[in-house]
Amino acid sequence: MKRKVVLSVLVCLVGLVIVLVGPNIVPGFSTSDAAPIAANADELSDSVIQRGFEIAPVPLNLKGKNRALVGLGSYIVNTGGCNDCHTNPSYAAGGDPFLGQPEQINVPCYLSGGMDFGPFRSRNLTPDANGLPAGLTLEEFIHVLRTGEDTTSPFNPPFDNGLLQVMPWPVFGK
Repeated sequence: MKRKVVLSVLVCLVGLVIVLVGPNIVPGFSTSDAAPIAANADELSDSVIQRGFEIAPVPLNLKGKNRALVGLGSYIVNTGGCNDCHTNPSYAAGGDPFLGQPEQINVPCYLSGGMDFGPFRSRNLTPDANGLPAGLTLEEFIHVLRTGEDTTSPFNPPFDNGLLQVMPWPVFGK
């Protein structure tokens, strides 16, 4: 079970990076690069990208971005469970599938953080005024994912080692 949670979080964060900063950083990235293990990578990629747009619970900003990467990122974020920790509460009233209700994402709070895990709180991952996730530059975002050092978050109390205690950053560091 722990491996599934770690994998879900990893997929979410990779997708978030792709959605928010990837198109600006890797302009030559093609949709066929996204699914090289498929027998027909282009067909699978197109399907996944289209599905990403279909399941996005919020409008996606395409201005100045690679449309394929935004769709792929949306697919990864919205199928990988990012919403589970970074939206509080995850589902709108009457829309919790775990209670047998038709799923309805809590759109006003989508990826805005605020889920408590003991003394820790999930980070707001929505883009700031500059389009940066959690207000972090690409370098800062990558540093947090690889090392677990999140010195800018007011929601993660520093412990002896100053490392995030809930995020599976050791997986991302690899």
